[in-house]
Amino acid sequence: MPTFINLSAKILSMVRVKSVVTKEGITAVMIDGYAPEPQEFEALPWTKMWKEESLSYREWLNEIRVHQRRIKKHYSESTYLTAYRNAITALMHGFCHSETEERPMFDLPGSFCLYRGLTTGHTSGSIESSSPSDLISPSVRKTQVPILQREYRHDEQRGRHHYIQNIVMYASNPNLGCSETQRCSDNWIRALRFQEKDPSDYVDVDGFIHSWSELLLDMTHLHPKCSFYWPLYDSLGINYLEGTC
Repeated sequence: MPTFINLSAKILSMVRVKSVVTKEGITAVMIDGYAPEPQEFEALPWTKMWKEESLSYREWLNEIRVHQRRIKKHYSESTYLTAYRNAITALMHGFCHSETEERPMFDLPGSFCLYRGLTTGHTSGSIESSSPSDLISPSVRKTQVPILQREYRHDEQRGRHHYIQNIVMYASNPNLGCSETQRCSDNWIRALRFQEKDPSDYVDVDGFIHSWSELLLDMTHLHPKCSFYWPLYDSLGINYLEGTC
């Protein structure tokens, strides 16, 4: 599928919407699709991932395995998607290393990259609830989420489950910029068997891209009071307490 510009974003392979770079040097990409069935997630080669994907055993035990055990006792879509998003974060931790130090730098002081996975419906972190309100301005949320809900309901009617919209925000500053964002994303998509949505899966793919263009434009601008962004702002030298660089 050809690459083209749509307002403030580009559509990449499948439906990955990428924002333009802000004046502060922040950009973001949204990767749209579905986690596999819980049984497939449970059966992934976790031991191999500890050894070959640099997945931390401690993170797997405390952030993933604990939820897998709860699912076995009583399945909850919210619990499953929490475990899956934690797995994405853990794999990104293992994949991401600074150029000068052989240590994970993701989501730590001085981090170049942040991750948030938004779900739908009545699950934890649903874009349809108030839980991700710290990332999205109320006015943008009010105008764009109703447009996206048409796609959400269409997916539900077609029996599609385990839906996540994955947002990766990162420094695009020439001195700090991460050149591995696409490879890192391809890594966890492959390892965790995430199924990206095809353009033909949408009721209105252009409308969906337009809405996410507006959301990413909002998310990548300064949100000084939101602690989620602070590691990224620190790495870019942004004085977020005053909202200036």
